[in-house]
Amino acid sequence: MTRIAQIALFAGVALAAPQRGGWGGWNGNRQSTTTTTSTTDAATSTPLATSTPLATSTPVVVVPITSVIPTSISVAISIAPVATSTPPPATVIAPSATTGKRGVAYNTAAYAAMFTNSPEVSWAYNWASSSDGLTSKLDFVPLLWSSTSGFTTYWATNAQNAINAGSEYLMSFNEPDYSGQANLSPADAAAGYKTYMQPFAGKAKLGAPSITNGGGSMGLSWLSSFMTACSGCQIDFGKNVFYTKIIQRSS
Repeated sequence: MTRIAQIALFAGVALAAPQRGGWGGWNGNRQSTTTTTSTTDAATSTPLATSTPLATSTPVVVVPITSVIPTSISVAISIAPVATSTPPPATVIAPSATTGKRGVAYNTAAYAAMFTNSPEVSWAYNWASSSDGLTSKLDFVPLLWSSTSGFTTYWATNAQNAINAGSEYLMSFNEPDYSGQANLSPADAAAGYKTYMQPFAGKAKLGAPSITNGGGSMGLSWLSSFMTACSGCQIDFGKNVFYTKIIQRSS
């Protein structure tokens, strides 16, 4: 009985534990035994083992939140200013038709006019000294085709008119090294250049004769002889890179 009562008390509960008599009551025949009921008073039972009081434990330190987290947080934020006004739209300027360096060779002025909207083209020529109706949007560059009278008669007037209209260039003699064109010897071409081209020196840039790409005494050989014969002539440009190289070497 004592052991059952102790177990009950260990669980923290006072139990009424019925007890049964000793094991010898069986004796081969089942016999009833007298059961004695006893109630154990919880107040008089063996007390629970006393644990270490909480007060003797390490004290818990409670830190106020306000001592760890500041009451306010200052954050610096840099924001780029936003324009308050809309900038004006970009102005689109159409390219001028006379800003390019390319030229157009023509026989019919109306066809040359088709290039006036091309920003690369600014001038034109027609192997003659008169523009024959070329639009004023393109600069006309006169060419003294040959030193014969059929071309020299109107040359001075036409060349000056072109300069007055804005032309800055004059060209001389078309393929004089070829018998089927101007057909001039280097000496004759030099004499004609001094007579008809040199008077415009300082008024416009003057071009050397336009030669062929022939070999032998033609082409570059002819032009070299011309440069020697035309000593003292103002020659500002050639019609292609080969002329320019010779002019630079000879000047």
